[in-house]
Amino acid sequence: MIRLQDSDDEQALRHAFGQVFTKFQTSAADHAQAEANRTALWSQLDEMGVLAMAAPESLGGGNASLTQLCVLAEEAGANVDSGGLVEHLTATRFLGADSGTAYGVVPKASSATISLRPSRSGRWPAVLTSAGPSLVLGVHGDAVGILRLAGPPADGNFVGPVRISEVAVDDQSFTRLGPPARFRMVLDTWRVLTAAYLIGICDYLLARTVTYVCDRHQFGKPVGAYQSVAHGLADLPGMISGARLLTGKAAWSVDNAVSRPITDLARNEYTDPGVLAAMALLFAADTANAMADRAVHYHGAIGAAVETGIHNYYRIVRALPLLAGPMSIQRRELADLILEPMWTSR
Repeated sequence: MIRLQDSDDEQALRHAFGQVFTKFQTSAADHAQAEANRTALWSQLDEMGVLAMAAPESLGGGNASLTQLCVLAEEAGANVDSGGLVEHLTATRFLGADSGTAYGVVPKASSATISLRPSRSGRWPAVLTSAGPSLVLGVHGDAVGILRLAGPPADGNFVGPVRISEVAVDDQSFTRLGPPARFRMVLDTWRVLTAAYLIGICDYLLARTVTYVCDRHQFGKPVGAYQSVAHGLADLPGMISGARLLTGKAAWSVDNAVSRPITDLARNEYTDPGVLAAMALLFAADTANAMADRAVHYHGAIGAAVETGIHNYYRIVRALPLLAGPMSIQRRELADLILEPMWTSR
């Protein structure tokens, strides 16, 4: 059953996590200060048991459903220092689902990340390493497995506050867990949680932009009173609600995989986890791009100023979906998932 509102437990989670991510919010331009804030945030998340939420209770985790993890991801979206949390939750959820793999492979107070693309020439090309991971989950050669890192990658390129690195895969340190086909569960989970994360960014940027255009005056009245600004913001809540509804359905589908999923183009009805997860990410990415564009635009010149931090969200919403590959290819893959059953049935 797909709920349109949070349950009581989810409301409690949203309130508790929202307070934490607000407390550790920063727009610091200085990398050292930003790193100190990130360390404090992740230490607090570890104390609250957040880093183990996706693992089963039998392995010391919180056994959270994907819907509950989406609540966490939404709240995390408001904080630029939370980059890497979605990847950590995705990795630990996959490892916990494998009865032969103990959650203990991720050391306490450490984080895991994932490579969404297979290795090429012995290297994973684009791995989010903002949280200083000690383990990477990904596909290498003929297997999905984990690579333990001697230390957090020292290199990488920053996209705003998000660091993306190329990681060399050492065959001796790579532990094989199964065939590459098993990685689909990882991709579906990451897409749903990333969609929720982008929705959280949208909520934060919308609230912040509305406050700004109400406070900022020009020609004797708030700039938000002008139709060009008001109309530009009026359609965004509907887009965000649509993205949240689709993401909720995708989370339900991944958590409750049915034996015979529906992919019905004529009736626009889908229960296939892969289809819904891909739809959720693409729609949330489009919504977040629109929101970030207008947030920067309506803040005027200050929207690009380092001190405000708005530009960081602009970069994040463009960078995160691309970890799974170019958007044109992701759309083509979604089209194949939808259309292939129709063609093969003829």
